[in-house]
Amino acid sequence: MREAISETFPHANICLCVVWLPMMETDNAETASAVVQNIPDVRAQHFFDPDKGVGKAIATSLGSDGHVAWDTYAFYPPGIAWGDTAPAPVEWFFQQGNDDWADPSHLREDEALPAELTRVMQTQVTKNGPE
Repeated sequence: MREAISETFPHANICLCVVWLPMMETDNAETASAVVQNIPDVRAQHFFDPDKGVGKAIATSLGSDGHVAWDTYAFYPPGIAWGDTAPAPVEWFFQQGNDDWADPSHLREDEALPAELTRVMQTQVTKNGPE
């Protein structure tokens, strides 16, 4: 994500919300705090969500109530607001996990993930105005 978004689009008017969820045994607030340095973009806001509420809300917005979206990249249009429920993203991808509920056409791994992130960012920057 750092290379595909932060470094490729350093002046894009975006908000990066990075939500850390405890999906594995070693995932906790301490671990999340330690890896924040991997995404040093000043536009990034980092959150630790011990109850997985954001992951549940995103999964629900994708039509999979009762599941948790994690290792997921969701893109929203400018000005979108979250209310009591999460809005559906305009584009989204996942990297792994997701309990087999996620549509496999959205799976992006290895080199395909940064390429797809860059493609979506380019589309959004073109659509929503220059950086």
